[in-house]
Amino acid sequence: MGSLSLHPGDRFLLKDPHIGPLVHQHGPCPLGSVAKDPLGRLVRSVVGQQLSVKAATTIGSRLSARVGDPVDPSRLARTTRNELRGTGLSRVKAKAIRLIGKGVEEGSIDFQEIQEMDDLMAIRTLTALYGVGPWTAEMFLIFALGRPDILSTGDLGLQEGARRLFGLGERPSPEAFLSLAKPWRPWQSVASWYLWRLLDVPQEGRR
Repeated sequence: MGSLSLHPGDRFLLKDPHIGPLVHQHGPCPLGSVAKDPLGRLVRSVVGQQLSVKAATTIGSRLSARVGDPVDPSRLARTTRNELRGTGLSRVKAKAIRLIGKGVEEGSIDFQEIQEMDDLMAIRTLTALYGVGPWTAEMFLIFALGRPDILSTGDLGLQEGARRLFGLGERPSPEAFLSLAKPWRPWQSVASWYLWRLLDVPQEGRR
């Protein structure tokens, strides 16, 4: 594996005794670019909350057929909550996605402004939106904004990956996870990608 083909975070993490072997096994990390369809990425992250990959993919496909791919904010804002629920979304998710579409259409949600914020402010801004929690905001920062140093300590897949990687008897608490991940900074997003690969989890807004 030639070093020139590697993500900068890969080169850094190759030195880590735990993540380094995963870099060799799975090759370059594809993270880092800013998404061309940030609305779609945020919508997919909302859809994926507390769902299996299969269920999220199925609902996401139905939703794309209704609101476009890339997502059309005007079309999304005009879609009724009942129509959104018809795709398989819960009441809360249908309301959240419709409000996000309306916010983008009206300009109260500006992804360019969010992109210019630091990580903490971006997460605070996103979690102020109805139906957007910390996990959704963190997935958006990783997969839509290409932020390199995000660790979603509440993600069960990452917790399980860390448990396997470090040979733990149980999944680490968020506090313990932060401590384990310190050597990966400032590339915790990249390390997360390898933990998901350890579990063979597809990567599309973590789905």
